[in-house]
Amino acid sequence: MQISGKTIVITRPEPENQHSCAFFKTLGANPIPLPMMAICPISDTQKCASIQSQFFDIDLYDFVIFVSKNAVREAIKWLDRCWPMLPEGVVWVG
Repeated sequence: MQISGKTIVITRPEPENQHSCAFFKTLGANPIPLPMMAICPISDTQKCASIQSQFFDIDLYDFVIFVSKNAVREAIKWLDRCWPMLPEGVVWVG
């Protein structure tokens, strides 16, 4: 499929939207950035406490599956806070 000269609407959230637009420009396309959602960290203290509790229990799981790059970025921050070393026996899928 020829992409050069085509107009493409990029709906990914940031920062992936900027990266995708830059990539399609290199292929000669005309990308239009239109992020359809904003992904941001949770700041509510009760929600943060719930998330932290789940991260402290992460060693109880066999698999941890990340559904996006943003999920990985945020999980790394939580893991750094809750686990000085990653628990053994967990399979990390990203």
